[in-house]
Amino acid sequence: MDKETYFLNFDHPALRKFPERTQVVFQRVLRQALQHTATYRIQFERTGLQAALGKGGLETVMPHLPPARSRPGSLLRRSEVHEEAFHPAKTDVLLNLLSFELEGRPDLALNYLSAVELLDPAGELVLGAYDQVTSLCFRLPEKAKEKLLGTLRQSGIPVDIVERVELGENSAEEEATSPIKP
Repeated sequence: MDKETYFLNFDHPALRKFPERTQVVFQRVLRQALQHTATYRIQFERTGLQAALGKGGLETVMPHLPPARSRPGSLLRRSEVHEEAFHPAKTDVLLNLLSFELEGRPDLALNYLSAVELLDPAGELVLGAYDQVTSLCFRLPEKAKEKLLGTLRQSGIPVDIVERVELGENSAEEEATSPIKP
């Protein structure tokens, strides 16, 4: 059976009433998704992200990122896309990158991310965070999804913040395809 797609409802009253829960829930979903991730793809604005992460921060997140190329007449704040292989040592780096908390930084890195996608070994979407992580969808194996819901229950967070996305007959193929084009 194919993995079903779920949506994290940031507008759920449990998250609206207790905004500090948003970071906790997002981090739990992210940790679960990272266990099934082979690569990650980031669409970002380089100058702002570099400033938000501080010296060496961009290289830590994307060690194989080629140097910025200056193009005459190009916009200074254009969006770039970069893909990196994931390994468990990168878990804390990505959790920090996708944090809703400043953690001593001058600005949130999220402000400079258009999208972050975690992909499984087959290149299928495991987690997609879009529009500065205001929209989040994920596709986990059933066992992983149940573990996530159990963790939320144990934390007193209503599991209905996770909603199954109903896909139309023709949308499954579209949905599984990344909106980020490298």
